[in-house]
Amino acid sequence: MGSLTHCLLLFSFFTLLLAHSHHKTKSLNFNISPTLQYLPVSNGLGSGWIDVASERLVGLRTELYGYEDENSTSTDWCYDSYFGVYQQLSNGTVVGNWLPESNVSATRGYVDGTNIVYLKYANVFPSLNVSSYFWLPFSGDSSIFLMTPVLCVDT
Repeated sequence: MGSLTHCLLLFSFFTLLLAHSHHKTKSLNFNISPTLQYLPVSNGLGSGWIDVASERLVGLRTELYGYEDENSTSTDWCYDSYFGVYQQLSNGTVVGNWLPESNVSATRGYVDGTNIVYLKYANVFPSLNVSSYFWLPFSGDSSIFLMTPVLCVDT
């Protein structure tokens, strides 16, 4: 009985040594980098997603997983959506552009502690900063999507 106990302990110790030596000789060379292509927003009833490269909302579904049931897919209610800013000059000329097509790149991310996505454009026009906020509120019994622009003038 004593020899069986020693064999099991010896086998366990040998397995542990093999695992330890194998781990030491294995090389783990890889780089971790973010691969964010979309910033999703959801309230559990619906979902939307902002394409990081094109800086616009590119999808909005009423069903969270894209399927109403096992036999059909839900409708994508949005091709794309974004804001534009235009300004009338003193001579009456109107100038401006759609924000994603302007020469200013947006900083983007989530408002801390929320499910609200923001795109912030600095100096769209001299002293004018524009932010776009995208979210699906948690109140209500259906999918409601909100998109809000905020214009800030630096003085």
